This record gives sequence, C-alpha cells and structure tokens, in this order.
Amino acid sequence: MDLSRYRVTIDGKSIPALEDDLSALTYNLEKNTLWALLNSDPVVVELSLEGELLRSIRIEGVRDMEGFTHVCGDRYVIAEERTHRLLVVDIPDGVDRVHTEGVPTLVVGIGSDTNKGFEGLSWDDDGQRLLVVKERNPMRVIEITGFVSFVVGEPMNIGIREIKSPGSPELFMRGLSSITHVRLCGA
Repeated sequence: MDLSRYRVTIDGKSIPALEDDLSALTYNLEKNTLWALLNSDPVVVELSLEGELLRSIRIEGVRDMEGFTHVCGDRYVIAEERTHRLLVVDIPDGVDRVHTEGVPTLVVGIGSDTNKGFEGLSWDDDGQRLLVVKERNPMRVIEITGFVSFVVGEPMNIGIREIKSPGSPELFMRGLSSITHVRLCGA
C-alpha cells in the first residue's frame, strides 16, 4: 500500500472540552463529521473534520463501549467489550442523550467476559455486513449479516461467521483494536 501521497495536516490535536482520550473513530459521510467514543464515560462525541467538538451525546444503559461505526443516516452500532453486546442506536440531530432500552441488541457469546472482547466495528454498506474485531485471546474478525438491517415484525435471518485469510490460522500481531471497510473507487 502506497501512502506516500498522504500528509498529516493535524497532528495530535487536543480537544480542550474533553478531559479523556477518544476511542473508536467513525466517519459520517452524510454529515461530513467524525464521531468517537470517550474512554471513561458512556459518551459519543461529534467532531468537525478539524477536530472541533460539535456536541456530546450521553448513551444510557451501556458500559465499556469500545466499538462504534456509522451505518447510514442517524444509525450507528455500538459494541460493548466485556459483554460482547452489539446495539443499534439512532442519534438524531439535536439530542444530547440516547436511551438503549428496547433498541435492537445482539450478544455474540464468544470468549470470556474479560477486557479482551469486542474492540472495533466497521459497517460494510456494499456487503450489508457488520465487521467486528475481537481484541485477542484469540484475535478474531467476525462478519455479522442481517442484524443491522433487521426490521421488527419481519423474519429474522442473522448470519455470524469468522473471517480468516486462507492458509493463515494466526494473525501476525498481538492484538486488534479497530477495523475499517473501505469501498474502492470504481470497484
């Protein structure tokens, strides 16, 4: 991968309104904004592309949020690390609090309940699949279909499978913390 044409324009910018570091960055193409989780509190922040804080949204009913991805419109998916719980939430403009009671939820019970669970998420709009990263012990990349697009009252058809590169049972690193699906231009 040739990264020689890319240049850093903002390097390590602090955001004075935030006391904690950010985690789980995602991009909302429709709003042209960045979204991230706070590490210590159940809070999602919306940022300009220059890193300016636009708003903070408290997420009620979650603990240990680690993964976060934009799906479309106001829809996002949150991953809780220890419980392996995935939640589909809508975060419309103008709200400063989102309640998770009654939102679509899926628990994928793999591994233990330690701090080595779901760490990253990415939505693949072309494939209509959610990519989920399990940090380690063991590292996993999981594909989930049918969950994000589930409509109440219609038949549920959820698929879950582990994605592995052919011939490589082990990944070449100590841990995974994020994943991003990128649609290639012209593909």
